[in-house]
Amino acid sequence: MRLRDWLALLTKPIGVVVRERKHSRFTPGALAVGFMSLAAIAAVLLRTEFWTDWLNHWLHTLGYGTVARPTLMWVSAIPVLFAACAAALLSQSNKRKLQYVRDADLTMNRPHVLFLRPFFTDTRLAVPNPYYSVWSAGLGRDGTTLLPEEFVGRVLEPYIDVRQVGGATATIGNSRISVSSAEWRATVAQAIEEASAILVLPVTGHDKATGKALGDGTLWELAYLVNSGYITRSIILMPPSVLLFRRKSTRLGWEHTRAEASRFGLTLPPYDTAGRIMRVVAVDEGYSAVSTCDKRTNGRKRLAIDLVAALQELSRLYNFKLLDR
Repeated sequence: MRLRDWLALLTKPIGVVVRERKHSRFTPGALAVGFMSLAAIAAVLLRTEFWTDWLNHWLHTLGYGTVARPTLMWVSAIPVLFAACAAALLSQSNKRKLQYVRDADLTMNRPHVLFLRPFFTDTRLAVPNPYYSVWSAGLGRDGTTLLPEEFVGRVLEPYIDVRQVGGATATIGNSRISVSSAEWRATVAQAIEEASAILVLPVTGHDKATGKALGDGTLWELAYLVNSGYITRSIILMPPSVLLFRRKSTRLGWEHTRAEASRFGLTLPPYDTAGRIMRVVAVDEGYSAVSTCDKRTNGRKRLAIDLVAALQELSRLYNFKLLDR
């Protein structure tokens, strides 16, 4: 391992804070937040009715008589469910509209991170949401997990633009570099050369319906990074096993990638269900992924904190400026 890489790991900044961009490109929108706020208020009132029977007293005062309690509870739950569903739909709609704004960032000549991943992970994997709280969930902003694309975008957008190669038309991801199936290797190679840093989610899988292998393109991307030397500008994201029914397939996908990577000189660690963020450093016989985990951090913010810290290390090593937005 080179001396500068050891020094970077030893001098990792203390107290890295995970924050959101002031005007996030992943916001659910004011209308969605408003609907979810109404749903939260209605749910609290409904729960209070369960304890105190205040609604029946109020209806009786207005001259409507007494309504059977089960009927009253079911009828009262309808507006709660309606508001919650409306908030979820409006949130997704607003995030998809903002995708066009994120795509427009491709015209900006600024430092950026290139996010490489197999396309199947856009829907099959999840990462703990570092922004989750009871209050944010109540206001319709966040669930307990995020898809990898949104996790990477939201964690890094206060500091740097994030681009990715390809993506579904209905995706909620980062700035999308258009790519054709015939020329994707040339597109990826050019994108790697233009990026300030590269973030790779290297996991493979298979389609149960067809038996087709998934993620072979990511193996080619890893090999290209190693052979070109750009691997030292890279951050490796080992996906955690948040979804229990995906735990076995995620482990097998990582271990397959690990075995394949060793053939072209990249050493990856055994799978850890908690996931890891790793920097790649040069060693005597190739390259090795070294965990940047801060032992003092834990919980759902750990991966996000380690990702920001790894980006800051690369910024110092390769002299590209980070933003503050």
